[in-house]
Amino acid sequence: MGDFSAYRQSRTTIVAINTWVAVVIPTGARNALIMLEDSTAVMRVSQDNAIAAASQGAVVAAGGNYTFEGAAVDSVTVYVASDKATVAVCQYTTA
Repeated sequence: MGDFSAYRQSRTTIVAINTWVAVVIPTGARNALIMLEDSTAVMRVSQDNAIAAASQGAVVAAGGNYTFEGAAVDSVTVYVASDKATVAVCQYTTA
């Protein structure tokens, strides 16, 4: 079982709809989850911010989350877009 005292969270504001914003998963983060604060918003996730945020990337249905399994051995930048102005939340443990 994980050490939940090592729980961390970061928040990134998405002001403009269908526009990529960078979310960084830091070195040492384990089993990161990315979700939107507005549970009615549809999210897209990509490692390429040159593609169309309104129509490309991995689609995550409203209320869902995107999971990165395992531990990050280096920081990882992913890009998140939403069909509504909201906040992207990244939750992870470090132990």
